[in-house]
Amino acid sequence: MSKKNLTDAGVKNQKPPKEGQEEHFDLRLPGFALRVSEQGTKSWIVFYRIGGKQRRLTLGRYPALKLSDARKEARAALDQVDLGIDPAEEKKLKKRKALEQPNNFEGVAELFIERYAKKKKRTWAEDERVFKKYVTPYWGHRPLDTITRSDVVALLDQVEDDHGPYMANRVLATIRKLLNWALAERALIEVTPIVPGMSRGKEVKRNRVLDDDELKAVWNAADEIGWPFGPFLRVLILTGQRRNEVAGMRWDELDLEAGLWTLPAERNKSERIFEVPLSDMAADIFKNSPRIGDYVFTSGRIPKTGDGKPRPISGYSKFKTNLDDKSKVTGWRLHDLRRTVRTNLSKIGITEHISERVLNHAQRGLDAVYNHHDYRDEKRHALDAWADRVGIILKGDPGDKVVKIHG
Repeated sequence: MSKKNLTDAGVKNQKPPKEGQEEHFDLRLPGFALRVSEQGTKSWIVFYRIGGKQRRLTLGRYPALKLSDARKEARAALDQVDLGIDPAEEKKLKKRKALEQPNNFEGVAELFIERYAKKKKRTWAEDERVFKKYVTPYWGHRPLDTITRSDVVALLDQVEDDHGPYMANRVLATIRKLLNWALAERALIEVTPIVPGMSRGKEVKRNRVLDDDELKAVWNAADEIGWPFGPFLRVLILTGQRRNEVAGMRWDELDLEAGLWTLPAERNKSERIFEVPLSDMAADIFKNSPRIGDYVFTSGRIPKTGDGKPRPISGYSKFKTNLDDKSKVTGWRLHDLRRTVRTNLSKIGITEHISERVLNHAQRGLDAVYNHHDYRDEKRHALDAWADRVGIILKGDPGDKVVKIHG
């Protein structure tokens, strides 16, 4: 045991004992010490007396917990002792509470997102949005085991009336997954109230493709909408990529000199690195975009919680309503732009297997197992040809004047 004024440099350079462990007490704060083991592990501890007995509280390990922060925690613990509170018991109580499973729907939904969805679903943010917008306002404080089949029916009726059968089925699928997880993995309920046959009719497979006049109107409406959703929309059109993948685009994924956007595996549906060659028209959008933080498409708004940095865009519904109003094009979704791009790639003569790779669709069979060619040049040729076609559409040439390009 030694006593000295603990400093950052001294703690960093403190050598371990030959055997066992030793403690180095801080002269600035009585009871506060650095414990070093013979293996070199360094931990922060604080000794105190309460109820006539000496106790010890481990605050954390160095360097994960810095000296200045460890001193603050030690001082806070000693302040609790002065009030007759045992900080070690308080710490145990907090741990027990953290391990307690929530009972109401809102708490279970948060637990589901943290412990399941974020680890296993790339679309976890959409699940979280569904809960907050469509479910929690009605079931938030309800104990999970009190939610009945009739409650589910009533909720789906409400969603269907307000937002249509498609969204009602999305809500059903999301709460079904949560309830199955709560049943099988958390033992929070004994039975799920969801049974077969609760979906709101068979969904019709979508086949909406924007024609040339509609595409032109939507493109031009982007000017009126402005940053960030206007450029975001145009990138969707020029690349044919998925909405969330474009919205979450980061500047460090772009190489504008090479004209390439590289999507990391964890950010795209294929779960592999995917390259999107950028046409000159697409690259110009990025070159003329403001840089506000790490994300390309951001309003610059900083959320109250988090790392204090601007987040990527959200609020697609409001944007889409505004877009429909300005373009006068209705009855379509942002995802229909992918179908529109795919259809036009065929129109201009791009072969099927290249068109599918441009859209990053999953490859099947032996091709998926053995063919690992990146098709960068072929995809670049296809997207350059598509950008040329967009340019022709914007100039107002008739839609039937399509120049086929071998791809």
